[in-house]
Amino acid sequence: MLFNPSQWLLRYPAALRPSKLVRLASDFRLFGNLAHGLIERHFRRDDALTMPDEVFERWFARAFEALVDEEGALLRMPGRGADLAHFRGRLLRAVYTLRSHVRQAGVVAVVPEQALEGRFEGGALAGYADLVLHKAAGAPAIVDIKWSGGKKYPEKLRRNRHLQLALYAELFRQQTGQWPAVAYYLLDRARLLAPDDRAFPAAETIAADDGENTAQLWQRILATWRWRVAQIRDGRFEVVLEATSAAATADSEPPQEALAIEMLDEAYNDFRALAGWRDGA
Repeated sequence: MLFNPSQWLLRYPAALRPSKLVRLASDFRLFGNLAHGLIERHFRRDDALTMPDEVFERWFARAFEALVDEEGALLRMPGRGADLAHFRGRLLRAVYTLRSHVRQAGVVAVVPEQALEGRFEGGALAGYADLVLHKAAGAPAIVDIKWSGGKKYPEKLRRNRHLQLALYAELFRQQTGQWPAVAYYLLDRARLLAPDDRAFPAAETIAADDGENTAQLWQRILATWRWRVAQIRDGRFEVVLEATSAAATADSEPPQEALAIEMLDEAYNDFRALAGWRDGA
C-alpha cells in the first residue's frame, strides 16, 4: 500500500489470488523455511539457553535429520547430497553463532514466533516476530531472521528503512510500553545486524545515515500511509512500475515527512502482468 498501491488494491480489495497449483519451492525459500523451523524448535526447548554446546550439536544432528524428512524431502533426492551437506553446515554454524550472541547479550528468555497485535489509525495490525528476546537488564529485542541478504539488509538499516522490524517494534511497544531493540540475523553468513549495540554487544552495528531511529521510522510509515489514504479516497491508485518506466507525476512525490518511495522486487508481485510492460520489453 505504501510503495505500490495498485498491488495492494489487487491483492486485498479485489481479492485476486494466484493459481493454487502446487509448485516446488525454490532452494532459497526451502532453506529459509527449514532454518526457521529448526530455530523455532530449538528455542521452544526449556533448556535452550542452558544447553552446553556439545549437547546442542547432538540435538542439532537429530533435529536436522527429522526436519528434512518432514519438510525438506526434496533434499533427499538423487543428486542433492552436496546441497544438503552444504545447507547443513551453514545452518549449524548459523545457529551456533546465534546461541553465542544470545549468551553474550545476557538473554534470559527467548520467545520464537511471538504473536504481536495492536492498532493504528487504519485499524488493527498483527504479525509474528521471529524471535523476541528478554534480558535480565536492558531493553528486550526483536530479531528478524533471513536466510540471506548481505547487501539488502545492511542497506535497510543504513537508510532507516527496516519497515517490518519497525512495525513489530511498535506492536511490542503497544503491548508492553517498551521500545525494543531490533536486529536482523542473516543465516547464510551468520551475521547479526543492528542499528546500535544496546541489545547485542557483538552485533555488526549499522547506524542510519540520517540519524533517525526506529520510533521515527514508524512516524514516517504513518505519514506515508496518510498520504496514500488521501489518494485512495479520491479514487486514485498509483501503478508503480520499474524505475525505467514512464516518468512519475507530481502525485507520485510523497510529502517531506513521509518515506521516499522504494522500488519493490517485481519477483514478488503476482500482478505485474496486469500493470503492463515497457515498450520493447
